[in-house]
Amino acid sequence: MSKIIFNDFINWTNTNNEFTYINYINTHIDQNKIHPDFLVIFCKLFFPEFVLKNGMVFIKENFRENLFNQLVTDHNPNDKIEYWMNLIRVSSFFPDDCSYDKHAEFLCETINNSISKKLEIEFKNNIFKLITGYDDDDGYFFTFHQE
Repeated sequence: MSKIIFNDFINWTNTNNEFTYINYINTHIDQNKIHPDFLVIFCKLFFPEFVLKNGMVFIKENFRENLFNQLVTDHNPNDKIEYWMNLIRVSSFFPDDCSYDKHAEFLCETINNSISKKLEIEFKNNIFKLITGYDDDDGYFFTFHQE
């Protein structure tokens, strides 16, 4: 992955040269009136809760019973069901132009690394394949399934 240039952060530190990324975060929280709920919920992107269903593992926030039932009814294999139901379209968190592709790629890798550790802790006996990628229609994405 190529290096990300954090233009906004660089501009901010040029005028506040003694400050760190912690100060940057605090300033944005205060100036943009970011609700504390958002901060806690944002953490769930990196450390989600999981749901177990028929031996499969799903990100709780992504799990939809009706979609699960449809995928089972259509005779999809378990790995495909997990793949599609755990899919996070990371590029959707960024503006539509390509100027934040490196940011989306970085976020994908960070999500991958943190969820990998959480799966390892919670499901020691399971083997997971974690996937980050890029699709022309949806941009950067993350998903996982059991092998």
